[in-house]
Amino acid sequence: MPTLSPYQVEGAEWLASKRRAILADRVGLGKTAQAISACDRLGCRRVLVVAPKTLLHNWAREIGLWSEGDVHILTTRNDLKPGARWTVTNYEVVVRRPLFNTRWDALVVDEAHRIKNRKAQRTRAIFRLARRVPVVFLLTGTPLLNRPDELWPLLHAVDPETFRSYWRWVDRHCLQETVVAGGRPVATRVVGVIDEEALRRELSAYMLMRDGSVIDLPPRLEEVLRVELSPRQRRQYEQMRQLYVADLGDEVLVAQNALTRLLRLQQLALDPRLVGGSVRGAKTDAILEFIEDHPDEKILVFSTFKGFVRLLGEELQARGIGSVAITGDHTPPQRQAAADRFQTDEAVRVLLVSGNIELFVGRDPKTHAVWWASRRHLLPARLRRRLRPITHHKEGFIAVVDALHAKPRTLTYPIQVDGLDTLGAIG
Repeated sequence: MPTLSPYQVEGAEWLASKRRAILADRVGLGKTAQAISACDRLGCRRVLVVAPKTLLHNWAREIGLWSEGDVHILTTRNDLKPGARWTVTNYEVVVRRPLFNTRWDALVVDEAHRIKNRKAQRTRAIFRLARRVPVVFLLTGTPLLNRPDELWPLLHAVDPETFRSYWRWVDRHCLQETVVAGGRPVATRVVGVIDEEALRRELSAYMLMRDGSVIDLPPRLEEVLRVELSPRQRRQYEQMRQLYVADLGDEVLVAQNALTRLLRLQQLALDPRLVGGSVRGAKTDAILEFIEDHPDEKILVFSTFKGFVRLLGEELQARGIGSVAITGDHTPPQRQAAADRFQTDEAVRVLLVSGNIELFVGRDPKTHAVWWASRRHLLPARLRRRLRPITHHKEGFIAVVDALHAKPRTLTYPIQVDGLDTLGAIG
């Protein structure tokens, strides 16, 4: 069984001492392991875990890694398993099944920001469960998404007596303004916090929130890597940019509108084969060269395009390089199986991903290089907190972007492969 990091031990002990609390550590700090450990410390014999459907198998795996006891995944198609110490289910089941009739020692709610709407069915179902369970742990990396009153459902779930009234809490902590329609006031809305320090003091008794500074990671190395498109690829790209069409040889690619043109430009800049071309893209060549130049490292490749994952997988297979893939087409068990193979099979050097990364990014002790190929600008920070730096870069890990991006100022990618720096001119 692995060992918790010191800050995770501190978090588990804090949860156990509170018994009903909110763990709001930033993404990647191991809230799952801390909650499991806290349940063990309290001797909980029957634990209900509520999580998004895509994370059920990940929770089952983590429980097997950090604790002991039978784990049962409860869905709408099966029943509770008598004697199972851990029951893992999703929000839909909590709404549809009377789980509050079962005696639970602990309730763990993952991605608890999903109960921010106090009137939603899932929120009311969690409230009903939480009132009947002595130990309640809410886990979320984003306790506050839009407005400060979204904190009230979390606080009410862990302490319904103190936080009985939503409006009383809002009047005490939230700035409000009147909504006028037809010349008459029709409602009020929350626009801010009255006293941030007072709110912080109140939250400190119920919520533990820490950022990535608790992990001893080296600073991130950021580097822009420019890849020149081949003459043919550049010509196709410019045709699409200027004329909304591109000559692919055997056929002509046509974009019906500006939004489609933007998508086709991204695909052409990455690899023209994504849209029916016959020539491999320059960025694909660069990625393959990088992988071949780092034979001793595990490498992750993220792409916005599922088709690129397939193309790159075929290229790697032709070169005798072992890889596995995770896309939106795979079920949660298939995703977790691919992630496990990547982490445990020495012959599998590359993990190709297009989709949700929550299932596999974990505490692999090996060093990883990262090729980044998605347009989502938040994920590099998530990866930075979850992956260890590669060995031959003293300052951090490597990541690469696959397609065009609107404004470099909005991005913090460690390595950015832009192809042609033209997207700003076409917007």
